[in-house]
Amino acid sequence: MKIGEVVGGLSPEMARATGLPAGIPVAGGGADAYMGVIGINALAEGTLALITGSSHLQIGITDREVHARGLFGSFPEALVPGLQVIEAGQISTGSVVRWFTTNFVGADIAAAAAKAGRSVYDELNARAASIPPGAEGLVVLEHWQGNRTPWTDPWSRGVIRGLTLGHGPAHVYRAILEGVAFGTEVILQRMAQEGVRIDSIVACGGATASPLWMQIHADVSGKRIAIPEEQQAVTLGSAIAGAVAAGVHSSLTAAAAAMVRVASVVEPDSRAHERYAELVPHYTATYESLKEASRRRVEAG
Repeated sequence: MKIGEVVGGLSPEMARATGLPAGIPVAGGGADAYMGVIGINALAEGTLALITGSSHLQIGITDREVHARGLFGSFPEALVPGLQVIEAGQISTGSVVRWFTTNFVGADIAAAAAKAGRSVYDELNARAASIPPGAEGLVVLEHWQGNRTPWTDPWSRGVIRGLTLGHGPAHVYRAILEGVAFGTEVILQRMAQEGVRIDSIVACGGATASPLWMQIHADVSGKRIAIPEEQQAVTLGSAIAGAVAAGVHSSLTAAAAAMVRVASVVEPDSRAHERYAELVPHYTATYESLKEASRRRVEAG
């Protein structure tokens, strides 16, 4: 069964339970993330879907079979005939941002946000935007719940490294955004090592509400990021599959091309990218230098 493929008609029993007409076509669906890939039209080889929320998912389309430690898949024709899907992910991303803003944002920032008529997140974004790449010496390892990919390390834990008396909440906030982007970049580098081509990124989810975070992701990766108009990507992906099942469009790729519209594009800044290229190894070194100690500490309880 393929996504969007009609597999039968709605049974009388389910028709009574749902209030829908008996016999209407029932088509194959898919996992939420994969429906999201359809819903942002990241179905072409070389395009990476960046699906954000409390976690990050990176899903790529490739013409080759890939099996490598730290990556999931590849899954043949899971979305597009003749192409494979390769998957990776970060467990803790937006959840770390929420953890920080919930527990460590002072009354002064909340008051300033209220006075300006904006959210605490927007207030922190505005303050963090004035801090240069690298958050003036801070490095965050976003492994609050371990690492899913590329290290597949359940014992790794979160780190805020380089704190001085000169750092404030906006520095830590920016360092968290950068740390997540560094984690994504390490994943993209791992994919590239296995021959997965990534020319551009399409992003959806909560992180896209922060122009600063999207710019950081673009600058760290050096890739253009498209942000679709409709951010309820899973819902739209399901509608796209339904359109194929109903015969409105001939394929998922044709339907997605017709039904997904891009709202904006974030271009990477070349100078910022050069700076971040120097900083990503510090992120990796932070993990490598602490992984054994983290494992021993977790195992010891």
